[in-house]
Amino acid sequence: PKQALTSGIRGLWTLFVVSEPGQQAVRSKSVEVLYSREDAIFIRGGLSQGDWFVASGGHKLVPGQLVSGQVDDLVNR
Repeated sequence: PKQALTSGIRGLWTLFVVSEPGQQAVRSKSVEVLYSREDAIFIRGGLSQGDWFVASGGHKLVPGQLVSGQVDDLVNR
């Protein structure tokens, strides 16, 4: 979702990720926007297999901050 991204440096965007759902420290990852639709953005880079991303509220977070979240199945929307 678009609200998962915040403005980064050198034309890149920032996405916050955690290793798994539950209480975890967030990490900032830089990504490149390939293209966007009205409801979604398609990105490249920065993510690893098994990373979970913060879908909303990333503008309120800082790297290393502990978060407690839940899985939201965006694939079936």
